Amino acid sequence: MHLALLKNWDSKIRALARSSLNERITLLAGVPSWLMVLIEEAKTASGQHSVTDIWPELKVLVHGGVCFEPYRLWFARELPTHVIRAETYPSSEAFVAFEDLRYRHLRLVPDHGIFFEFVPRGELGQARPTRHTLRDFELGVDYAIVLTTCAGLWAYVLGDVVRFERRHPPLLRFVGRTTDYLSAFGEHLTGEEIERAVSRAAEQCGAILAEFHVGPVFAEHGRPPGWHRYVLECVTPPADVQQFAHCLDAALRQLNADYDAHRFGDLGLGPPEIILVRRGAFADWLRTQGKLGGQHKVPRIDPAGPLTASLMQFFAETQAVLPGTPAILTPAHNVPSKAVPC
Repeated sequence: MHLALLKNWDSKIRALARSSLNERITLLAGVPSWLMVLIEEAKTASGQHSVTDIWPELKVLVHGGVCFEPYRLWFARELPTHVIRAETYPSSEAFVAFEDLRYRHLRLVPDHGIFFEFVPRGELGQARPTRHTLRDFELGVDYAIVLTTCAGLWAYVLGDVVRFERRHPPLLRFVGRTTDYLSAFGEHLTGEEIERAVSRAAEQCGAILAEFHVGPVFAEHGRPPGWHRYVLECVTPPADVQQFAHCLDAALRQLNADYDAHRFGDLGLGPPEIILVRRGAFADWLRTQGKLGGQHKVPRIDPAGPLTASLMQFFAETQAVLPGTPAILTPAHNVPSKAVPC
């Protein structure tokens, strides 16, 4: 109980890691980014380099709160292969879904005092949007979740976007937040596409990510009108940052036709810029915002640019930017079309 009452998140993580060394730990649960911190603290406290040596009876990892894809490589490296990984989809308003291990997809929980409705993402903000239920939703459509609960919520827009993969049972995929949308130059990138592209580039370039953020940068004059700035905190940085930028750009062009059209000839959108920051840089920023720990997360996408600029100012002032960055695609790396693979 005393651990739960600790207000300082850094002290809480260290104390939790130390106390766990003397316990029979069989399950870990939490947000992936904070589980990474806990495991690293446990390594430091124990002097061990392996999760198996620290918690030999660990059997299950339960994660949720964010897309797991950017963290997959790190956990694959750290956890023994026998550890079962299961995703949950909780929120402060309701418990939405859990991973059905038979299908490896999230399964909606429709029978716990929650009435679910699903509004097509493109209709959000309309006066009378279409409101689907479990009876008539369509597969492959991006829906915003709307909740009515016995706790008093009435047609509450949760702020999450999901996509159904199966009807019986109702299996879904978390796509992102309704605000996770980057289209400062008309490129119409979704949070899901960005997560997939960053994860693909990391895997191709041998990088392991801890956190990342992306936002637009607007050119003061000339063409292109601007570009996307990716700020990466890595456990293992890419050996070639230019190659990472190339793989990221190629993946985005393959995933999104509008992005590809804007990138053609660098006329509507410049190549992505990659900035690497030291380990713990994002946690330092969260600490200054009073948002370290708990349910607080690093904001993935800044649709308009001011948050990205503020982050960069903080990282510059704290000397968090690693040497050799920022890096932006040179003409030799700049692919002419999405037909050219990474």
